[in-house]
Amino acid sequence: MSAQSYNIGPHQRQRRVRSGLIALALGLSFVGLLLFIPTTPWWRLGALPLFWIALLGFFQAREKT
Repeated sequence: MSAQSYNIGPHQRQRRVRSGLIALALGLSFVGLLLFIPTTPWWRLGALPLFWIALLGFFQAREKT
């Protein structure tokens, strides 16, 4: 029995990294757009779920879970 067992394979890790990159790009674009539109700073909190998805994708791919 191996010392480490992984829940996902290489293909699934690539998918999670790709989804993390897409979510990160969308979050940065959203924040960048809001900097040029006259809105209150509270609107920038709307990017938080996108950044959360990006972090989850990156961490899951790194830990292979």
